[in-house]
Amino acid sequence: MSGSGIGANVFITGANRGIGLGLVKEIAKVSGIKNIFAGCRIQLVQRSCKILKKAQILCIKAAFNEVKKCLGSEPALNLLINNSGILENKAAMTTAAFLPLIRQAGASNQSAKILNISSGLGSTAGVQSSKQIPNSNIVYGMSKQRHIMAPVRALNHYTKALAGDVKENNVVAIAMCPGWVRTDMGTSAAMLSVDESVSAIVKLIASLEIGQSGAYLDRLGKTIAF
Repeated sequence: MSGSGIGANVFITGANRGIGLGLVKEIAKVSGIKNIFAGCRIQLVQRSCKILKKAQILCIKAAFNEVKKCLGSEPALNLLINNSGILENKAAMTTAAFLPLIRQAGASNQSAKILNISSGLGSTAGVQSSKQIPNSNIVYGMSKQRHIMAPVRALNHYTKALAGDVKENNVVAIAMCPGWVRTDMGTSAAMLSVDESVSAIVKLIASLEIGQSGAYLDRLGKTIAF
């Protein structure tokens, strides 16, 4: 796969297992990739993931400084994938920290994209009760309880607002539902394998254009109603 549309430098959070680790492996296949920064809990890193350089980082600001140092004299981050912390506002905090590097990529006419991994629970279309949500719409094994639905919807609306803020910098920001995936959190009953999900996600990332910024999409690029 060509590196066009993804860029050379990528940061992925929640990369120790499941979809996050799958994205690391899939993006590593892309030509032109120079650096993949994988944010994860070191004690949970799977043996199948070879650690080329490990840094014990305890806060987002320290992670930013480490990435900036690794990128050298002209730091630019082409792709940020927020794959963790939906319920803890971590996507917004991580994005705020790394936005200067992403804006630098956009200002240099490089690919500059932010992908927030969301869930089908973030769609309000036609839902009057949490009981209406079928199991096939649940990603990461999330329950149907309202306290789960609310922060996912908030993430989608945050992404839309973010897209407006960064459009002038040629940065694309979208929220995406990866589907119901067979992971520790998604359970073995899920419809998709990790490989099926992440291969589609990476293809879509490469094809994203500025006109799609702010959208809420599934892994195949279909728009999901907020």
